Amino acid sequence: MCGIETLAYNGKLGHRYHVNNISQILAQEMSNPKVMPFMHFYPEDTGKTLDETRQASRWLKDLRPEETTPMIRVDADDYYIYEPAMLKDLTFCVPERWFTRNGVFWARAWKLEVQVINDVRGWVVRKDCEIEVSEHDFARNFVSLQDQCEYYQVPHPSLILAVRPRSKKINDPDPDHEFDEDEDQAREPHVDDEDSNDVDVLLPWMHTNPVLGNRWRALAKGHRTLCLPLWMYCDDTSGNQSKKWNEHNSFLFTLAGLPREHTAKEYNIHFLCTSNLAPPLEMMDGVVNQIESAQQNGIWAWDCVRKEPILIFPTVLALLGDNPMHSEFACHIGLRGKFFCRVCWVKGSDAQDAANMPNVYDESRNNSPAPSNAGSDAGSINEPDSGATTSPDFLINTAPATLAEPLVNMTAPNLLINTTRATLAQPLVNTTPAIPMPPEPLAGTSKRKKFKESMSAMLNRVSAFIKPGKPRNRDETQRKLRSYLTQATVIGAKTKLKNLRTESGIKDTVQEFHLERLFASYKNKLGPRAKQAALDAAVSALPDDITSPVWRLSGLDPHKHTPVEILHVILLGFLKYFWRDLVQNQVNDETKVLLAQRLNSLDVNGLGISQLSGETLVNYAGSLTGRDFRVIAQVAPFVVYDMVPDDVFQAWLALSKLIPLIWQPVIEDIDQYTKTLQREIEHFLLMTAQWSCDWFNKSKFHIVLHLPKHIRQFGPAMLFATEAFESFNAVIRAKSIHSNRQAPSRDIAMAFAQGNRVRHLLSGGYFALADLEEPAELPLQVGPERFSHNNWRTVGPGPLRLLNADDTVQHYLGLVVAGESPASSLGSCKRDKHKPRLFGETLTGMHLPRVLHSAAGHLYVTSSEVHLLNGDKCRPGQHVIIQRHDVNVHTGLSANVGPAFVACVREIIQQQGSQNYNNSQPDGILVQTVHSTDVATKFEMPALKYQDEYSFVPLSDIVCTVNTQHNCLANDCTTSGFRYVYQERVRSHHQRPVVQHLTNPNDLILNTAQMRDAIHLQKFHIPPNIPDESTKQKIIQESVARAIDKRDKRRLEAAVTADGAGVGRGRGRGRGRGRGSGLTQAITLAADGAGVARGRGPGRERGGSSDGSQEAGSSMGRGQGRGRGRGSNSFLPGELTLDFSIS
Repeated sequence: MCGIETLAYNGKLGHRYHVNNISQILAQEMSNPKVMPFMHFYPEDTGKTLDETRQASRWLKDLRPEETTPMIRVDADDYYIYEPAMLKDLTFCVPERWFTRNGVFWARAWKLEVQVINDVRGWVVRKDCEIEVSEHDFARNFVSLQDQCEYYQVPHPSLILAVRPRSKKINDPDPDHEFDEDEDQAREPHVDDEDSNDVDVLLPWMHTNPVLGNRWRALAKGHRTLCLPLWMYCDDTSGNQSKKWNEHNSFLFTLAGLPREHTAKEYNIHFLCTSNLAPPLEMMDGVVNQIESAQQNGIWAWDCVRKEPILIFPTVLALLGDNPMHSEFACHIGLRGKFFCRVCWVKGSDAQDAANMPNVYDESRNNSPAPSNAGSDAGSINEPDSGATTSPDFLINTAPATLAEPLVNMTAPNLLINTTRATLAQPLVNTTPAIPMPPEPLAGTSKRKKFKESMSAMLNRVSAFIKPGKPRNRDETQRKLRSYLTQATVIGAKTKLKNLRTESGIKDTVQEFHLERLFASYKNKLGPRAKQAALDAAVSALPDDITSPVWRLSGLDPHKHTPVEILHVILLGFLKYFWRDLVQNQVNDETKVLLAQRLNSLDVNGLGISQLSGETLVNYAGSLTGRDFRVIAQVAPFVVYDMVPDDVFQAWLALSKLIPLIWQPVIEDIDQYTKTLQREIEHFLLMTAQWSCDWFNKSKFHIVLHLPKHIRQFGPAMLFATEAFESFNAVIRAKSIHSNRQAPSRDIAMAFAQGNRVRHLLSGGYFALADLEEPAELPLQVGPERFSHNNWRTVGPGPLRLLNADDTVQHYLGLVVAGESPASSLGSCKRDKHKPRLFGETLTGMHLPRVLHSAAGHLYVTSSEVHLLNGDKCRPGQHVIIQRHDVNVHTGLSANVGPAFVACVREIIQQQGSQNYNNSQPDGILVQTVHSTDVATKFEMPALKYQDEYSFVPLSDIVCTVNTQHNCLANDCTTSGFRYVYQERVRSHHQRPVVQHLTNPNDLILNTAQMRDAIHLQKFHIPPNIPDESTKQKIIQESVARAIDKRDKRRLEAAVTADGAGVGRGRGRGRGRGRGSGLTQAITLAADGAGVARGRGPGRERGGSSDGSQEAGSSMGRGQGRGRGRGSNSFLPGELTLDFSIS
């Protein structure tokens, strides 16, 4: 009864796994009264405002029209996309996409024109003329137009003769919107506007069979057809309760049509499959099979709101997960690759770059050095047949593979570098100036030297790193994967393919499994003919599709539709890196104690968190979670201001101001927001570079650059954050622990299927009585025929009362979000212990005696706290944002009056016996105005100044609470106070030092790093000062120079302190002579004027010493010791000379 079937699959990689039936899960949700009433099935056009996924460009513009809801119902008539329709003004169009605007359905449509082509009178679809049509303008749909076309003297709607394609120049207000052509239709060549005037290009109609119309009309049989976009998520978690890792890869999903406050609930997260054996892409094959079947045939479900059957089908809006999972989805080599970004072609450090070759400098590298033919079947830049037509300035021969890459602005052109030997060839032509060649390697040494990045290469890399590169796309990746298969059909291609993956950053783990089988097929064969025959046999035995199943999701591009995951990139990325560096490198043990004390003393009012435990945050910095880093992000500037250098503090400050902007749940102006976000990201990366460009070895510092575009595509970043999914891992782990672990994929899937059944029944979900009457071994009839209204029932009032009577059951089902205030408490207040008193005896009466006209003779009580309308708890003494409203008496709508301002709550009062008193709601709140126009320079946040100005405001005028911090830096606050420690909720005699604000306690700073209610605090945000391009480049150059100096200094210290590798031969205390390796190439040793450093070390067992000679590359050792002796080099002050002229 209302169960979920668990399906078994034999994966392409040889593993068996189980997947719950996604069609049954979706059908179940449509008959669930706690889900269906909140669902949205159409995108919404809200202009520049953005707070839900349905309003963003991915659903509104980019999804293929075939993967959106294909119809609307107007006056009992169904209008489908790709079907001709008549408007009330007697014009005709073909709807392409439906959306809503201000609660009204609209269509983006193409105009229809009547033309005669080849003596046939019919319709021409004008794709170059797109219009928007309201639902109120439609007059006749496809079916009625078939019957009345003769009456209107127009051709039959099935006579679509041709299509005039759109031109290249599309008037699209969204600069980031890129139209994706329909993959069901042959690619239509765009026509230049200039050429379209001369040549009338017409193409055939390919979207539907014009005689039958949209295929969903026949499948729906007169019922509604709806599309369900999904957030698809995959991640790994441990199936063990202990620390022993037992990896389980799991697929989950939520309905993207639900509002944000509902998608965050555990109740709305659905389990599909898990396995500790099958990798993610192997399981994804089974998931995609189910999605493809549902998209082809539809899913019949019962609409519990309209009480009618509906036909639904799913589509994948985006793939969610952490960065390694996103790379696997995108068939990307990963974060450690040369091309480390799955979204663009930005390039990381590369030992083969010309700028890293000895004596070669390239100052004009492209910002995104993608392989020149990355999108072609020819292969990558390392292939000999790469097709490069530009003559290279010099050729690097890396036999067997060759690399031909044009480099410009070279000091010495036409330089031939042959890396098949350890020596470098002389220039083919005379060059000016002459470039010195590196010395010959030591005889007998074949170990490859560690790669050392040159200053110019590092400068180019860092400059490219902090900018988005050329975007990757689905087509070029698929072409590259096809070229891999072509290469693998020739024997001896394994190493070449490995190099190709490195050079392109494209790696399909599913394809790699099958290619490894090809390589193994001829491993034990002798002779090229036998090997090729074995390989050909293995190729013929390959399955039809050996690539990732993600490519079968036709409307999804894993490079574009894997949005930046802010939990792992921001909180578990930047915050974790910075905090661990602070605790481990920036502060000593004494300062750590002070850091913990400052954290304990912070005022957390307005942050929505409990009092901080500084000792935990400091002493366990390596074991913190995302929740801990959320706290640190909001308070870090107020505790580290004098513990770190200024450049480090500026990076901390930039990060703390960036995070609230990213976690902003509502965007009022998407254009202005993305500009602000890009500016803040740029400022953060610049301040990080000013601190140390070594941070840019972490790829997350580049990945965040793609966040603004993803927010345009999918909505506020909170919508595609994965905190809720990560929390759901605990549920999967519990299912694993409470099983016998003999068949984890099957047992966990069946446990969740059983949980879905209980969830559905307790939620009042509908189920069909026919399900109970059908024999268990026979499949249920599929179609609307069995969806009679009389067949659908819910459980009785007893089980339903169980859910509504106790919050415990709601918590178990995940219906309640932790920390969320119930709706019934909003606006309520809690009375304090003061006795009722006259109005004149209250603070309000003292400061504003005439504010209440009916105050005489009434008693008033005060409250200790009030729940604001946004859920915040507000107490007297807290600071809030006030926004006055004026209600229009005619419309009943409220409008903002004047700018928002900061105030301090002084009193919350109620008139005893009034209606508000009986409802536990305040009559008004006394606030004191606080000016926020000054700036606390060090913190770049508003400085607050109390004014002798009081207001009596209604609860609705208080927008939210805000967090303020004392300016301890300006007032030299110390830990001179103390706080008693509570144990078992009882105050003990133990005391804890806290910061005491003795000087100027009202010198406060508005904490704009606050994440809660960030949208309101952005009005007080002080934008950073972004330097000009020359200053930016100077900052990067100085940072790179410091990094180079620091690296060389470390290597020098390691060389100086390392033991000299000398071998002493002799008897007794005789003198010995031995040979060993000298110091590194870039170091010149000067001693006694001969370029030789001499050192002597006493000792019996290990008393030898070595003399290092730079020119000869060998060392002469003199020492006192027995047999084999080792000692350290020693230098006198002034004897060591460093030459960094060659980097």
